[in-house]
Amino acid sequence: MDFILDKLLELESLLKMQGSCQKEYLTMKEAAEYLQLSESFLYKLKGEEGLTYYKPGGKKIYFKKSDLDSWVEKGKVDCDFEIEQSIEDYISRPNKIYAA
Repeated sequence: MDFILDKLLELESLLKMQGSCQKEYLTMKEAAEYLQLSESFLYKLKGEEGLTYYKPGGKKIYFKKSDLDSWVEKGKVDCDFEIEQSIEDYISRPNKIYAA
């Protein structure tokens, strides 16, 4: 019985997330769920990391989904192959000595 209840709760969570993914603007709670972060951490990010947010009427905070996606993409970490390729490209480029 617990297994069925756990699965139902998981399905409910997935359905809520799917509904949030179709919206352009997300509430603080929806944005935290979307990014799989706590609301308190997201609140901290909006001040420190320059995470864009909207506050119509001066109360409730909203995030534009595309802004959240852009913030995630800023944290890209190159894989080993990309790093090695960058090193090879740097080493193989012709050396140019500039006269002063």
